[in-house]
Amino acid sequence: MNAKDSLAFRAGWFLRSRPILLRRWLRVKLADWGGPASARKAREQWDPDAFPSAMSDFFWTRSRVVREYLHEMASGDPRCDWVTWMTHRYALKSGLRVLVLGCGDGWLERAVAENDRVESVVGVDFSPQAIARASESTARAGLARKVSHQVVDLDREALPAGGYDLVFAHDVIHHLRNLDSFFDRVSKELAPSGVLLFCEYVGPDRFQYGRERRGIIDEFLRALPEKYRRLPRTGGVATEGVRTDPGELARRDPSEAVRSSEILPAVRRRLKVLEEIPYGGSILNPLLHEIIANFEDGNDADEAILRQLCAAEKVLIRTGAIPSDYMIVAAGRK
Repeated sequence: MNAKDSLAFRAGWFLRSRPILLRRWLRVKLADWGGPASARKAREQWDPDAFPSAMSDFFWTRSRVVREYLHEMASGDPRCDWVTWMTHRYALKSGLRVLVLGCGDGWLERAVAENDRVESVVGVDFSPQAIARASESTARAGLARKVSHQVVDLDREALPAGGYDLVFAHDVIHHLRNLDSFFDRVSKELAPSGVLLFCEYVGPDRFQYGRERRGIIDEFLRALPEKYRRLPRTGGVATEGVRTDPGELARRDPSEAVRSSEILPAVRRRLKVLEEIPYGGSILNPLLHEIIANFEDGNDADEAILRQLCAAEKVLIRTGAIPSDYMIVAAGRK
């Protein structure tokens, strides 16, 4: 009999795993409850002065090949990102008033402000440090007369009044708990023909993938040569495709993907959805987290493997075998 099939082994595994699962469950439930402590923890997590810049090397979108794949999913052109494409589709008149939600360091509002049809842009974020940095970058770019910034907690506070023609959000809505209230507040500040445009993670809450999806991701991981499966931070080798512990994630950032699976139902309830574009990430996001650092831009072999992974994910999404975890959505007032 295999040692792993013995009653003693299974009993030991059960006794060891129960406390771990209980601790994970408690962390998730405490984070789901929210409250001032959770909000403070999330704000600390996204303070740009505290966020380690080295972490960007582990993001699944670090690779140029992956970014071009996402651009192609969004617009049909690997050279055209989602912001450029959706601005082209919905910035149809001059004198546009624009609001950017969860602006971070201000990259999105600076990009939008370059459009001659845009008259003014307001960027909001819940981090005072991020707003300070965005304002400084805007001034250096010579856009201070066109772009302004405010500190706003999107989960609780009213948005700056404006009658906005375009409202942009990129990777911020999946940090919100009060989704119905949020979309109601956005609707209130849209102009009659205004449009909310967002690109968001809408997959399983806290990346708690089901058994079938985990199995698919594990198969992709096992197909990679060992040098691509090395974990730079620990020096070990990845043995599972999904390496996010929901309990640890909830402890570190209580807002991360807290109600991500409810974003699409909520926006459909509160706004008139004009367009939904699958953006990908269903396999690549969990699979490439951290190990993306093993793939070098410009290396033919590395890029060939990434292109194969992108192509496989695209087929799985477009055939309906798996849902798209990231979506681009355009929505207006009902």
